[in-house]
Amino acid sequence: NASVNDSLSNVFNVTFRLTTTTGSTVTAWLFATLGSGTTTQGYWNTTFDTSTVVDGSYNITVNATDFAGNQFVLNGSMITIDSTRPNATTLAPANGSNLSSTITVRAGANDSTSGISSVTFQFRNNSNQTTWESLTLNSGTIYSGTWTASYNTAQLADGLYNITINATDFTGNSNFTDRHENFTAT
Repeated sequence: NASVNDSLSNVFNVTFRLTTTTGSTVTAWLFATLGSGTTTQGYWNTTFDTSTVVDGSYNITVNATDFAGNQFVLNGSMITIDSTRPNATTLAPANGSNLSSTITVRAGANDSTSGISSVTFQFRNNSNQTTWESLTLNSGTIYSGTWTASYNTAQLADGLYNITINATDFTGNSNFTDRHENFTAT
């Protein structure tokens, strides 16, 4: 979407192109349509399939041409394309543990493109499941870090439980890691 105006000879067309941050062309010029307004002053839009490019940072170049043939080219925005789910691993509780009282839940999560926005966990078995609980970044960075939370197992009925970790990155990609290893709440 670009706001383009030309009150003298009006806008003839607007095109967009994606380039790498080093200037290499990634897409051909994509013709835009006038989404709202007029050819004197309007908003021009186009779409493209992000699955056709690899994850990474890109520049959006806009080329506006008026009816007199004048062109204005602008490298206007930098975007990050991230269509890959983050990685998540359960680090604690350990498989086969017998747990009671307050425990530490620990997960490793990484996403090298847009970073991790949240990590949550849930305990469940055949008859019970907890609500999703949030973990907080304890060490590392949003790109690769360890996330932790305290949880009072007195809230759980006695029994064998699995843990599911959900890591979500800043573009909304999620990875539910269901650890079939388990622990016993007593």
